[in-house]
Amino acid sequence: MKIITWNVNGLRSVLRKGALDNIPSKAADILCLQEIKSKPEQLNTDDHHLFEDYHAFWNPAEKLGYSGVATFARSESLDVSYGLGLDEFDREGR
Repeated sequence: MKIITWNVNGLRSVLRKGALDNIPSKAADILCLQEIKSKPEQLNTDDHHLFEDYHAFWNPAEKLGYSGVATFARSESLDVSYGLGLDEFDREGR
Protein backbone atom coordinates (compact mmCIF):
# COMPACT_ATOMS: atom_id res chain seq x y z
CA MET A 1 0.00 0.00 0.00
CA LYS A 2 1.35 3.42 -0.95
CA ILE A 3 0.36 6.43 1.17
CA ILE A 4 1.30 10.02 0.39
CA THR A 5 0.71 12.75 2.96
CA TRP A 6 1.47 16.45 2.57
CA ASN A 7 0.81 19.66 4.47
CA VAL A 8 0.00 21.77 1.40
CA ASN A 9 -0.58 25.06 3.28
CA GLY A 10 -3.32 26.04 0.85
CA LEU A 11 -4.64 23.57 -1.73
CA ARG A 12 -5.76 26.18 -4.26
CA SER A 13 -2.30 27.76 -4.26
CA VAL A 14 -0.57 24.39 -4.71
CA LEU A 15 -2.92 23.53 -7.56
CA ARG A 16 -2.32 26.89 -9.28
CA LYS A 17 1.42 26.22 -9.15
CA GLY A 18 0.99 22.72 -10.63
CA ALA A 19 2.59 21.06 -7.62
CA LEU A 20 0.08 18.18 -7.66
CA ASP A 21 0.21 17.55 -11.41
CA ASN A 22 2.37 14.45 -10.92
CA ILE A 23 0.07 12.87 -8.32
CA PRO A 24 -1.59 10.49 -10.83
CA SER A 25 1.84 9.12 -11.82
CA LYS A 26 2.65 8.38 -8.16
CA ALA A 27 -0.24 5.86 -8.03
CA ALA A 28 -0.85 6.34 -4.32
CA ASP A 29 -3.51 4.18 -2.73
CA ILE A 30 -4.21 6.93 -0.21
CA LEU A 31 -3.45 10.64 -0.51
CA CYS A 32 -3.76 12.76 2.65
CA LEU A 33 -3.63 16.55 2.43
CA GLN A 34 -3.51 18.82 5.45
CA GLU A 35 -4.04 22.59 5.76
CA ILE A 36 -6.11 22.63 2.56
CA LYS A 37 -7.68 25.98 3.55
CA SER A 38 -10.54 25.51 1.08
CA LYS A 39 -13.72 23.61 0.36
CA PRO A 40 -14.11 21.37 -2.71
CA GLU A 41 -16.52 23.80 -4.36
CA GLN A 42 -13.81 26.49 -4.25
CA LEU A 43 -11.51 24.49 -6.53
CA ASN A 44 -11.20 25.20 -10.23
CA THR A 45 -13.15 22.51 -12.09
CA ASP A 46 -10.04 21.74 -14.16
CA ASP A 47 -8.27 20.59 -10.99
CA HIS A 48 -10.77 17.85 -10.17
CA HIS A 49 -9.19 15.53 -12.76
CA LEU A 50 -6.25 15.00 -10.39
CA PHE A 51 -8.56 13.21 -7.98
CA GLU A 52 -10.88 11.42 -10.42
CA ASP A 53 -9.54 7.94 -9.58
CA TYR A 54 -10.14 8.48 -5.86
CA HIS A 55 -12.99 8.53 -3.39
CA ALA A 56 -12.74 11.93 -1.73
CA PHE A 57 -13.32 12.69 1.94
CA TRP A 58 -13.27 16.41 2.67
CA ASN A 59 -13.18 17.88 6.17
CA PRO A 60 -12.66 21.63 5.67
CA ALA A 61 -12.70 24.15 8.49
CA GLU A 62 -15.84 26.17 9.14
CA LYS A 63 -13.75 29.35 8.82
CA LEU A 64 -12.87 30.06 5.19
CA GLY A 65 -9.16 30.03 4.38
CA TYR A 66 -8.25 28.15 7.55
CA SER A 67 -6.88 24.63 8.20
CA GLY A 68 -8.89 21.59 7.01
CA VAL A 69 -7.95 18.19 5.64
CA ALA A 70 -8.84 16.02 2.66
CA THR A 71 -8.22 12.31 2.19
CA PHE A 72 -8.41 10.52 -1.14
CA ALA A 73 -8.58 6.72 -1.34
CA ARG A 74 -8.55 4.46 -4.41
CA SER A 75 -10.72 1.87 -2.66
CA GLU A 76 -14.09 2.52 -1.11
CA SER A 77 -13.92 2.83 2.65
CA LEU A 78 -15.89 0.56 4.91
CA ASP A 79 -16.30 3.30 7.50
CA VAL A 80 -15.45 7.00 7.63
CA SER A 81 -15.32 9.22 10.70
CA TYR A 82 -15.01 12.99 10.58
CA GLY A 83 -13.47 14.99 13.40
CA LEU A 84 -12.22 14.05 16.82
CA GLY A 85 -15.45 14.56 18.73
CA LEU A 86 -14.16 17.81 20.24
CA ASP A 87 -15.95 20.91 18.92
CA GLU A 88 -12.93 23.19 19.18
CA PHE A 89 -10.95 20.93 16.83
CA ASP A 90 -13.84 19.70 14.69
CA ARG A 91 -14.71 23.27 13.67
CA GLU A 92 -11.14 23.57 12.37
CA GLY A 93 -11.49 20.50 10.13
CA ARG A 94 -9.04 18.40 12.05
